[in-house]
Amino acid sequence: MKQVEIFWTGGFDSTFRMVQLSQMDVSIRPIYLRDFTNRKSEKNELEAIAAIYDCLRVHPKTKATFLPIQLVGGEEFRFSNNVPNEHIEMPSNETAKKTWESMRSKIDKNLSIVREGKIFRGTYGLNRPMSFSYQYIGISAYANAHNANVELGFTKSDAAIRKTLECFGKIIKEDDGRYCLLKDATDPDLYEMFKNIRFPIIDLEKTEIKELYEKWGYQDIADLTWFCFKPIDGEPCGQCVTCVPAIREGMAHRFSATALQRYAKFEEREKSVEYLEKVEKMYDTLLSSEIRKQFL
Repeated sequence: MKQVEIFWTGGFDSTFRMVQLSQMDVSIRPIYLRDFTNRKSEKNELEAIAAIYDCLRVHPKTKATFLPIQLVGGEEFRFSNNVPNEHIEMPSNETAKKTWESMRSKIDKNLSIVREGKIFRGTYGLNRPMSFSYQYIGISAYANAHNANVELGFTKSDAAIRKTLECFGKIIKEDDGRYCLLKDATDPDLYEMFKNIRFPIIDLEKTEIKELYEKWGYQDIADLTWFCFKPIDGEPCGQCVTCVPAIREGMAHRFSATALQRYAKFEEREKSVEYLEKVEKMYDTLLSSEIRKQFL
């Protein structure tokens, strides 16, 4: 039986890929990568993962075999004691340390690539400037350290990473239906980071994924997903880089009235002339043909 490794956050997109895989004759090894920037949503994500894992294992359409969820992080694990862990493989400190050591040189190299400006600034698709997200540094380091193809569930709607890949590389479809970077048409540093990453749902919009959840009878699973990076009082904030796209793509019902008020204020800030000028300048830098020639 084929084993598929997938980075899983309990979010809307990666959970959709888990739903897809659950209907196949494969064994699934979910991997939760602890964010090295201490993301505030870690507890919420692990709680969502545990709940969804339980539901998918007993779903009548499930054909796949579910392996324990593998946690990957620093040299030691200090997860909250109240995080559900019945199906989560908690590594010993010795195992965690070995995994970290195998990743450390990869992470250092990725950091140098990003800090030296070899991967340029992108956008979340919200008119919000950003630096290249540090989560991809850890993700690619893990995949490269283990020399294994690992799936990453982002979509057409995830403009930041998709625009970076398309601007400095070429994405191709493999025989198994997943997507990857073509080595000969991709900036060498970018390819080195993502050579072992596979993108199975990059051809789908979030709106399409929402429709498929409903069509396939997995709406209850979709409602268990978590998507906020900066929760406030245990609820989605309504204004972070994951909440804003969720609201704009038809999931406003998942937010409290207070969170939607924060979103409304964010929209007002986003329309300011100063804000738009900053974004326009950032786009000019990213898409400059002169800059691209330095790397391709």
